[in-house]
Formats: sequence, C-alpha cells, structure tokens
Amino acid sequence: MASYLTKNRQGTYVFQMRVPKHIVHTYPDLKPTIWHSLRTKDRSEAEKRARRLWVMFDQLSERFNDPKVFGKAMELLKGYDDACKKGNYMEYIEDLDDTLEDGEYALFERVLSYRSEAKEQFQTESVTRQQIAQIIDAKLSGAKNSDPDFSKDNHHLSEMVEKYMVKQVDDGLAPGSRKPFLSKLTLFNSVLDALNAGKPVRLSDLDEDILRKYSEVIAKFPKDYKNQPVFKGKSISDVVHYISGKSREDLENEGVAILQGTKEILRLSRALLTFIEKKKYPLRPGLNSIIEDSTGNKKKSGKNKKVKLNAAYTLDELKAMFESDRFRHAKFKNAVDYWAPLIAIHTGATLAEICQLYISDIKNESGIDVISINDDGDFKRLKNDDGRPRQVPIHPNLIKLDFLNFVESRREKGFERLFPEAERNAEDKYDSTGKRFATFRKSCGVTGAPREKTFHSFRTTVSVELLRNRGADEGLVNDIIGHASEYRESETKKTYGSGLTMPQVTLPWVKKINFGIDFKYPKKWRD
Repeated sequence: MASYLTKNRQGTYVFQMRVPKHIVHTYPDLKPTIWHSLRTKDRSEAEKRARRLWVMFDQLSERFNDPKVFGKAMELLKGYDDACKKGNYMEYIEDLDDTLEDGEYALFERVLSYRSEAKEQFQTESVTRQQIAQIIDAKLSGAKNSDPDFSKDNHHLSEMVEKYMVKQVDDGLAPGSRKPFLSKLTLFNSVLDALNAGKPVRLSDLDEDILRKYSEVIAKFPKDYKNQPVFKGKSISDVVHYISGKSREDLENEGVAILQGTKEILRLSRALLTFIEKKKYPLRPGLNSIIEDSTGNKKKSGKNKKVKLNAAYTLDELKAMFESDRFRHAKFKNAVDYWAPLIAIHTGATLAEICQLYISDIKNESGIDVISINDDGDFKRLKNDDGRPRQVPIHPNLIKLDFLNFVESRREKGFERLFPEAERNAEDKYDSTGKRFATFRKSCGVTGAPREKTFHSFRTTVSVELLRNRGADEGLVNDIIGHASEYRESETKKTYGSGLTMPQVTLPWVKKINFGIDFKYPKKWRD
C-alpha cells in the first residue's frame, strides 16, 4: 500500500494511482496519475481509505469497455471534487447542462451515485478487498457493455502481426531488429494457436482466460525447443501441452533450458494488442493488463529495492575523455558517438534515451531550448524502473558546440530520428554504440571493475554533481535526470501551481553543471 500513499506539504496523506497506459493513449487529456486527498494524517486510516479507492479505480478501469467513457468519468469526478472544495459545486453541475453532449450528464450522475453508495458500504474495517470488489461488480453489472462486434474485421492474429511489422518498418525499425521482433511476435501467435486447440487464433478468441494461460506458458517456455532432446520432433502444440502441467522448477530439474528474455516478448505482445486497439479492430478492452498482471511484470516500488549504481567519473577521467584529441577535433565516424556522451554529461540521460531521440524532440518551451525525453510512439521506451518523461534544458556548452545547428542540418536532410545510425540489437539494446564508447573510454585510460564505469556512469556523475556539489534538492534532480523514485515530492508538483514550467525551474540548475572541462573545441562536428 505504501506505493499508493504520499504526503502533501501539510502532512495529509494523498492517494495516487497511475492510469493504465491504454486508457491514457486513447484519452490523452486525462492526466496519467490520479491524485486524491485522503483528508487524514493518520497512517492506518489513510491505508484503509486508500485501499477502498484503489479497488474502486482498479475495477472501474477494467469494467469500462470504452477508455473514453472511463476518462470522461474520471474527469467529471475530479471537476466535481474541486468544485466542492471551492464551494461552487452547484455552478459546476449547472454548467454541465450547457456544455456536455447527450449522455454525458447521465454518466456524471452514475459515477456520483456509485461513489455515494460505495462510501456507505465502506464504513467498517472488516470489509475485505474481495467484498469491496463484489460491491463494485454489483454496482457496475448493469453498465457493462457487451463484447465488441466481431461480425466484421475478425482477422486472424497472424494478419495483425504482419500489419504491425509493416508499421514498425515504416516507422524506422532498424533492419537488425526486424527478425528478432518478428520471431517474438510469431512465438506469441504460435503459443496462442496451441492454446486455442490448435486452431488459428482470431481476434474474437482473445480473452482474459487465453492470455492468462499464455502468460503462464511463456514464463517457462523452453529455449530453442527443437534442439532439446525431450522436445525433438514435437510440434509447438505438443510443447505447450507438455509444459502446461509442469512448473518451471520441474522442467529445469528435467534438464530443460528455459527461454530467457521473456520480458521483451511480453512487451511486444502488449504493443501488438495496443496497435490493434488503436486501429479500431474489434478487441476486448484491457487485455494488455492481463498479460502484465499474470506475469507479475508490474512496475515495482523503489522501497527496499537494492540498486547497484555505476560509479561516477572523476574530474580527471572526464577531462581525459572530453579534452582528448578525438573530441577536440571531432574525429568520430558516427554523429551519435560524438554527441551522445556530450548530451549525457549535461543532462544525465541514458544511452537509450539519447539514441532514440527524434528531431522533433529538440524544441523550444517557454523561450528555453530543451531536449524532450519521452516514450511517445511504439519505437521509444524509457527504463522500466528508473525513467520518466521530462524536458531538460539544453546546456550552454552544447549550444556553444553548435548542437542546435547539427539538429537543423539533420532536419534539412529529411531525417526523422536524430541519430538514425544508432541501431538496436536482437536484445533491443544499443549495444554497438555502447561498445564503441567503451573502446574509446578505455583508449583514454578510463577503466574500472566490470560494470563499474560505463556510459550509465554519466547519469551518476550528473546526479552527484547536482546533489553533493551544487546542493540541489533531490526532487529537482529527479526531474532533471528522470529518476522515478518515491522521493517525498518532486519539484514538478511544487512548481506547476506557481505558474512556472519545469524548464524554467531546472534551467538555472542545469547551467550549474560544470566539471571544469575546456569545451572550446577548435573543430566542431559536421556531418
């Protein structure tokens, strides 16, 4: 429960819950996190109230088939709560009559009526989560929509895989990543076919039950099964049938090698389902979360989590690299090898965050040039446990080195990505770019124990510089380098109420990043 609770400045507990991604994508005006004051400073009382709200929102998000309806319901509820706090709730209700389309006022009445009834039901601590869920089910049973219309566009899943791959290639998926992508999606399709009694799966066959079974099977699926003695000559349906009745431990005791990297298979499975939903093909809603929940692949709380940080670079090591002849005279074959370390040392961004940048991510916000780090689109993604979208002001050193002119030159060439030469490998990592940096780093005499000094060390270096050397608040540092920690209250939350944007708040601190490196390079990068 701790991950759902935080405190405001007055010490009052606040409930927070992240809205499922498929709903945020469909209803972009809805904020990705729901915040609700619990109106108590007592921990036990806050946990009881948060438990009630958690189940309420969880069930609502699952039961509303139309994400737009759910999004609108949450928007109306939030607006009503805000109006109540200001004492003008009657005006808010009256305004609904004039502004909302037919049916939306009824939605507001239904949500408000539901919450009123829920509050009456949740009066004793003896109410269990199962009982709460039953109450909510009973309330929403009449509002539950029927399955999508599968009478048309009920395509085979294999057709959807082909369409999704075409989109990925059109969006710039690197040639080296296409085969791994397709093989993972084909495995998803093949396992589902096996679970569907060997019949090719259609969109109408996709439901919670089959996806839960898929999640259980893929977690113990054998690696390269055709070459393992126990599965020699067996079809994939035989394999699925064989492993379904055994635990992963049982299979390993039999000498079966289990497939690694299932996390990426699950991610692509969810991405495919999201693609199908966005293209308006008939599909039961919320299936993404079934895959995620069934495997326990949820974003974990940072509490009690041990993280081994890469060691920060020393000032001498930074000078050895950035004052080297290769940097001073821009002697790099690829632009990403030159710019990525420079961006990292001035922003704390990860290698992946930099390599996947689009030219459109370099923009001007409130008169400040920024690098927008985000996961917009299927191509981009942030670190699961330690990354979040943000806009980082561009450091004066980067401007001095003509970074903005470099961006413009690539825009004029018609590029979409800023560094199209940076490609992902079969494990979806920018391994070749990272290895080239490691070779360069070692050539400068910057070494260390394995995994101690890597590209990721720039992230630690910037964090240490701002926290220890410049005295920045931890919440503000998180907003610059993107740590998704549970730190008390980020500067983002403190700032938006003051009318300032985050770039305006973080720019003075970004400018303080200074390692004493001479960036007066005699030769600047040119394509």
